[in-house]
Amino acid sequence: SALPLAYQWEKHGGDLTNSARISGVTTPTLTLSGIAVADAGDYRVRVSNDSLTLHSATGTLLVVTNFSTGGASARLFARLASRWSNVTNPDARELCAR
Repeated sequence: SALPLAYQWEKHGGDLTNSARISGVTTPTLTLSGIAVADAGDYRVRVSNDSLTLHSATGTLLVVTNFSTGGASARLFARLASRWSNVTNPDARELCAR
């Protein structure tokens, strides 16, 4: 059987923590609500178990401010779940496929 997986989302290489606007920092899905310009940046997820640790590819969150309405929208440019870096174990592909 597979070992349990632990998840930790990072922004600019630092661990994120849950807050009123950020949730799921230790789950496969990170959720940001009320997107603000300060949320722009490079995000990735670290997935680990007792045997190894993997990092996803970095996804860049670009926040575009709509000056006419004062609102903001966000676009994420990456497929985090499909690319992995720092693979140091031959069983990593099997881990990622589960």
